[in-house]
Amino acid sequence: MILLKADTNNAIFLDIHGQENVAKGTSSYFYFDFINDMTQQSFFKEIAINELTPRRYKFILNEPATLNFAEQYGFYTYTIYQSTSTGLTNTTGFTDINIVHKGKMNFSKTGVSEVTYTEYTPTDNTNTVNNNTQYISI
Repeated sequence: MILLKADTNNAIFLDIHGQENVAKGTSSYFYFDFINDMTQQSFFKEIAINELTPRRYKFILNEPATLNFAEQYGFYTYTIYQSTSTGLTNTTGFTDINIVHKGKMNFSKTGVSEVTYTEYTPTDNTNTVNNNTQYISI
């Protein structure tokens, strides 16, 4: 799982050696597609490799400079694509062969808690109809 914090440089270390689909020595580019689990909004961006070790790739994602999540804190599903093309703006043209990694990401900000959900409970003992749901007093 990737953990990203708002308003800061986030270092992302990924062990994706062996999953690359572009031949060594060929220029390749990595694209991150983050999809908000609640709204299904996609945040797509080419992110350059910051550092490459024999074991890991390091990417730097500065929120909001590199990619602006517009304060949509919460969980995302992400897919990382590899391509020989630069400057792409969406996932059109990518196939499963381009995918090098998939996973979950949590985007948060210090001092901001997750959304809490509460169940609606009628306040009186009368039968209540609310949005096609009937609450019956017993």
